[in-house]
Amino acid sequence: MASITVVNAVVHIVVGALTATYNAGLLTAFVVFLPLGFAVYRAALGAGTATRRTVALSLAWGVLAHVLMVGGLLAANWLHAIPQTAYFVALGIWSVVPSLLERQLDAGREA
Repeated sequence: MASITVVNAVVHIVVGALTATYNAGLLTAFVVFLPLGFAVYRAALGAGTATRRTVALSLAWGVLAHVLMVGGLLAANWLHAIPQTAYFVALGIWSVVPSLLERQLDAGREA
């Protein structure tokens, strides 16, 4: 979830910088999302429960989650290309991917 907050913050900051305008979420990006996301990563790295590789993988997951969220929203609600139910099912499946991958990695380490 830290990756969702960090990627969300970066998106709001980049959009604000590119358009030179304020957007909903820009203040929250600086005040809450970046500090909270970085604090979680720092704590996980410090505790040894994460590595730089897992942080990078989680950030990649966060980027792909945002692509899925925005793309699915457009496909379901604006383009009517997919049913909303399919969109929500895809979001649900995507939310458990990290846990499934972590279990696979742990099983590989134990073998």
